[in-house]
Amino acid sequence: MNKKYFTVIFIIFVCLMGIFLFPKGAIPTAVVDFSRSSTLKNNVQSFENTEYVRYLNENGEVETLTMEDYLVGSVLAQIPCDFEPEALKAQAVIAHTYILFRHNSEKISPTKELCTADFSYDDNLYQPYFSKQKAQEFYKDNYNNYYEKVKECVKQCEDKICTYEGQIIAVAFHAVSSGTTESSKDIWGTDIPYLVSKDSVWDKQVSGYSKTVKFTKDEFNARIKSAIGIDANIADISIEKTSPNGSVLAVNIAGSQISGIDFIIALNLNSMNWEMQADENSVTFTTYGIGHLLGMSQCGANYMAKNGKNYYEILKYYFTDIDIISV
Repeated sequence: MNKKYFTVIFIIFVCLMGIFLFPKGAIPTAVVDFSRSSTLKNNVQSFENTEYVRYLNENGEVETLTMEDYLVGSVLAQIPCDFEPEALKAQAVIAHTYILFRHNSEKISPTKELCTADFSYDDNLYQPYFSKQKAQEFYKDNYNNYYEKVKECVKQCEDKICTYEGQIIAVAFHAVSSGTTESSKDIWGTDIPYLVSKDSVWDKQVSGYSKTVKFTKDEFNARIKSAIGIDANIADISIEKTSPNGSVLAVNIAGSQISGIDFIIALNLNSMNWEMQADENSVTFTTYGIGHLLGMSQCGANYMAKNGKNYYEILKYYFTDIDIISV
């Protein structure tokens, strides 16, 4: 198998973007992080399984969590808990896959700032996790019901992880696709065989699938200047490159080419799949989907679960040709 893609999946741009999974107030920020793992020999046979996860909290203390507690806290933090149980199980397997990768990566190439932990409270760098206190604060009166629901889901799949040809996968996921997920080849420029475009047309039914944002000429110019350092007028924007699914990969602003990622960071747009209308005084963007659009669509997973698919089928649909193994 071509192994060069591993050096790319570890620099996943979401680590820099902080793209949220669901509208703020509905579910917290989440990212996919493999940025420090490029030195890891990614063969699951050489991986150390662990029943414990070390977590650097906001107070600078390293806590030791059981794997079950970590998985429950991760699912509570990463996906709406009123989703179907099979969708929650899929998220739990993703969380387990992720943290095993983090654990083994830190053993080989420790991150000084983590102080021997596997991950930290910083949601801009690591996938989110809720302590019981955070989950109680977030879910309030719904906490007990959601906690028990998630815990039961975790118990049914807590030994499972995702692999591809014996190697732990990059578990990319997002809230809502644009109707199709994107491929790593288009978004990252590297062909990862299990991260290919998949139909997820049912996402178009989701509330929040499409969002329209309008900027005045001065607002637009100020954001671009602040984030990218370019003086530009709304008349100076043109799309340079798109994916087959319509995601904008490159934008030309006043003769300078800007990556689609940098552009949506500057404007805080929901996704790279957008359309634009401009006049001399303002510019309006309509986005489709929420997140980086790679890997598993969480709302797509929920739709599949409602229609009788189990977590195996959901994960194997969104991640092509993977295996789901027990560790």
